[in-house]
Amino acid sequence: MNAPYENPKRVNVSVLMHDGMQFAGYVHLHRAQRLQDLLNDPRRFIPIYSSDVDIGMKVFAKKFIVSIVEAHEPESELNSAHMRLI
Repeated sequence: MNAPYENPKRVNVSVLMHDGMQFAGYVHLHRAQRLQDLLNDPRRFIPIYSSDVDIGMKVFAKKFIVSIVEAHEPESELNSAHMRLI
């Protein structure tokens, strides 16, 4: 039997920070974990990954996240749209 942390699922997200910065990327969730569970776990910071090799991974303080939503668009399209908004 696989542990819940094995074979994490990749979930595309769009993040809005308190200062208006927006970031598109993805998070890794455990099999039974929801995005809401990630936000409510005791960690103060969460890693959000980008497919852009120049960005890689960013670590965000949860207390500064205004919203984080699951995105159904490919990450590249999200980043393009966010670059136009910034």
